[in-house]
Amino acid sequence: MGQLYRKLDAATAKPDPNLDVPYHGIGILDPAESSDAGSYARFAEPVLRDIRSRGRLPILAGGAGLYLRALLEGFDDLPQRDNALREALKKRADEEGRESLHKELETVDPAAAKSIPPGNINRVMRALEVHRLTGRPISSFWDRAQRPPRHPAVFIGISWEPETLRERIRIRAGAMFPALLEEVRSLVPSHYLGLEPGFRCLGYPEAVACVRGEMGEGEALEAMIRSTCGYAKRQRTWFRRQVPTVWLEPGPGLADRAERAYRKAA
Repeated sequence: MGQLYRKLDAATAKPDPNLDVPYHGIGILDPAESSDAGSYARFAEPVLRDIRSRGRLPILAGGAGLYLRALLEGFDDLPQRDNALREALKKRADEEGRESLHKELETVDPAAAKSIPPGNINRVMRALEVHRLTGRPISSFWDRAQRPPRHPAVFIGISWEPETLRERIRIRAGAMFPALLEEVRSLVPSHYLGLEPGFRCLGYPEAVACVRGEMGEGEALEAMIRSTCGYAKRQRTWFRRQVPTVWLEPGPGLADRAERAYRKAA
């Protein structure tokens, strides 16, 4: 969800502001602010309703399945953040390593641990926070079996061959990496530590490590490519298993085929 953050432009593929199609939710957070599925849903809900009230079709573009689920299906009310608990978890992650928190999550909520990678420390901490505050695993809030969707939706994905997708990711990462390094150098450490939530978006941890001299440029780029490929794989798995996605082959006429698929499924 890197597009939510202001100042982080080089690796977030934000849309051209001059496009005729209006976009929402672009650059609404400072890199120091946290984002989660619940806050995203609270922001996007009135936007979605407004678009539909004008007779327009809202399109949710992106791949964060949990965020989409929060908006379209709703969650039970999750507890508000506990800053003291959050700081204690951050301190533990710094002292013991992120894997320590993820191992605890595996114990108290195996379903959430399977869904949340160890590197996504913000979501790991939120899951532990919810468990400690409510006594319930956060995955129990995700159960949609008895909850009708708030907003019926048609899910459409592009079915790239894995090897082709990896090559596209490699080319894209290589093209954006010089600008990404320049952007991070302008922000870290003069304005941010590089540890803030925004800098956990894809590509930014590697760029921060490179700027700090902890990784060479080639090593950081390869790490960025690996993490992006891993994220893409998790996206494909989620959309194949969690929602009835219509998969389209890439190629000519994709937009027209997507529109036909939507009309048929709707």
